[in-house]
Amino acid sequence: PAAVTQTAQKPQTVPRVSQTEAKFQYEMGKFYRSSDPQKSYRSFLIAAENGHVDAQVRLGDLFMHYYITIDGESISPDYSKGAYWYEKAANQSNAEAQYKTGWAYEFGFGVTMNRLKAVEWYRKAAENNNREAMFRLGYLYSKAAYGVPDDERESLKWYIESARRGYKRAKDYLKAKKIKY
Repeated sequence: PAAVTQTAQKPQTVPRVSQTEAKFQYEMGKFYRSSDPQKSYRSFLIAAENGHVDAQVRLGDLFMHYYITIDGESISPDYSKGAYWYEKAANQSNAEAQYKTGWAYEFGFGVTMNRLKAVEWYRKAAENNNREAMFRLGYLYSKAAYGVPDDERESLKWYIESARRGYKRAKDYLKAKKIKY
């Protein structure tokens, strides 16, 4: 049989830019998000590689949830890259990224499923006022799931905190249980 050869791909180089330029690239990524996903991706990548935390989260979103075309090549979601960018931003105390990192660990998207790590990330996000993470903790405490003890009081605490911050699912849950908050 003929030998199979692979052509090495040129690694994508990202220029080093100032924080001001990184912020500009992030804004450009948002601007092009629906009209030109390729430009959006490149702008988010430049900003993310240069330390812009919100761009790291958006890049994680692109890799987790979207089919995009880069240089004519259709790219399916790449969960491991998405989880990488979420965790990079989460380690910089970004509450949204902490929640999304917890979600990735809870369901095994891009990382090995580790529900104890998921709970740790949800707790960090909740402590940083992320209402979705508060809701997840409320749920987990109500179900005694993933090493979290069955604790109705702790569960209600997180559901109520989530609802007070306007999270509809928490409000609906408390309304169905006839619990005022």
